Amino acid sequence: MTASQTAPDATALADLLRLPLKPADYLRLARQIDARPGARRHVHILASFSVEFMVPYLKVEAFRLGLLLSVSVGPYGQFEQQVGDTGSALWKQDNDAVVLLPRPEDVDQSLFREPGAHDASERMRAFRSRFVSVARDVRRRARATILVADAAPPSAPLGSPAVAALCHAIKESNLALASEVAGIGDAHVFDWQGTVASFGAARFADARLWYLAKIPCGPEGTVFVARRLARRLAAAFVPRAKCVVVDLDDTLWGGVLGDDGIEGLQLGDDYPGIAFKEVQYRLKELGRAGVLLAIASKNYEETAREAFARHPEMVLKWDDFAAHAVNWNPKADNIREIARKLNIGCDSLVFIDNDELECSLVRQQIPEVHVVCLGRDPLRFEALIGDIAPLDRLTGTAEDAARARMYQQDAARSTLQAAAGTRSEFLTGLRMQATVGACDDSTLTRIAQLIGKTNQFNLTTRRRLPDEVRALAENPSARVLYLRLADIYGDLGLVCVGIVMAGPTLPAVWTIDSFLMSCRVMNRGVEDAFLAFVAQSAAAGGAKRLVGEFIPSAKNQIVRDFYTQRGFAGLPDRGDTKRFDLALEPGVLTWPAQILRQTD
Repeated sequence: MTASQTAPDATALADLLRLPLKPADYLRLARQIDARPGARRHVHILASFSVEFMVPYLKVEAFRLGLLLSVSVGPYGQFEQQVGDTGSALWKQDNDAVVLLPRPEDVDQSLFREPGAHDASERMRAFRSRFVSVARDVRRRARATILVADAAPPSAPLGSPAVAALCHAIKESNLALASEVAGIGDAHVFDWQGTVASFGAARFADARLWYLAKIPCGPEGTVFVARRLARRLAAAFVPRAKCVVVDLDDTLWGGVLGDDGIEGLQLGDDYPGIAFKEVQYRLKELGRAGVLLAIASKNYEETAREAFARHPEMVLKWDDFAAHAVNWNPKADNIREIARKLNIGCDSLVFIDNDELECSLVRQQIPEVHVVCLGRDPLRFEALIGDIAPLDRLTGTAEDAARARMYQQDAARSTLQAAAGTRSEFLTGLRMQATVGACDDSTLTRIAQLIGKTNQFNLTTRRRLPDEVRALAENPSARVLYLRLADIYGDLGLVCVGIVMAGPTLPAVWTIDSFLMSCRVMNRGVEDAFLAFVAQSAAAGGAKRLVGEFIPSAKNQIVRDFYTQRGFAGLPDRGDTKRFDLALEPGVLTWPAQILRQTD
């Protein structure tokens, strides 16, 4: 089958997308993708150059990553005009993402043409300020994820001091842009500078296309930009991989442990050991970012443990891995067992191995796992791991970085639960401590993250951007509350979020707008502790009655009876929203005795 053939079904289309594609193939495949049924994410692009040419490429590259896109573009250069005009293409649909692609050489042309004639730092500051303001204007009017491109330096030789000064000013401006954009809710930088540099600045531009059509790059550069932008969008809208499962022999180190022994492993600062060491550094960084690491290796566990403990060049340690399956079982079986231990789906796993046969078996037996075969050339390993799209993240929190340790602590809790005679004994043995408080700058990001991603233990599944959360936290008629949990095994972090607010006409009746909790702490009485705190906070604000709401979704059926099980009486539904009522009398909602309470 060639890329010029039609794709009548999903399988055929997927096969086509694995092939090298020509520009005409992108156009053809984009039309086929447009004809496919399915929910689409709406993306609007505003650029300082002609961007229509990129749309088919972006649709195809996004489809490769499991993302169906509907893409619209505004006239190039018209940023403020499009944002300010309620009748513009930007506002004709409810966009899921707005992408701003301004290039300083387009917006302030003399800066690049005559770099020595201007104060580059001041001009770049003005450029950055303009587009941060545009992003803020978009945020005030829309809930969309916002991507703002940073700036690439000129590709001209650096022999001129003026050009060197301009490059320095661009670097400073990009650093400032990252900080300023981070202060806008759900806004992020698109690394245009890194994209151009990775492709190769000298061959990125196509002078003919630029002069004739205001297109800044050739077809190959277009594919590269579209691929990078699609990955950024997928990081926002496609569920991310949670765990990397990695082989050991000829993957984390060179050589076969059982044959070569610990002393014979290739791992160090000379080739080929340096290539394997860099793989370990790359994986360790993923662990710091909150990606779980696990081992699936055909080895003896005792021997593998010894290698991690004794080899002087080992970057990763045994305890850096949240799960270990080191035995002689089929790797597909071990991968399923890892998913079970970590309580995550196999579709949340990435499997990395150097052996094509092992990779093929896992692909066949667990097709939902994202499999990366490193092959036999260690020089390519680090780049291949860095190119795993499901591991991309838009942002992270302290809880993300501590996730591996949390899963290890969960294993210890499971051991305690198995040994306990009763549930009460188990909960008492955990010696839980809950810290409750109201949203502030230190907790805003984590609270917004939980609101955005929690599905199962979430009574209403209402999504709110950080700016909305902040506004509610500052509203005297509302409370944005949280609960942190710790026990004898460690700190589980911020695990509960609630938003409760007074009624506009009945100030003594407060409504729980949002009530959600991480599933990791279910069935420990934490939900009852947090509900008692929410009720107490509402009562302190003047509430005499508390109304709870439940909006059914495909994933939150486990909490459909949450309020009735705690004494709330049913009220008439409002559309899809089921409502429940409780009088806030003394002792009606009590804090569980097995959880020690603290207040921030």
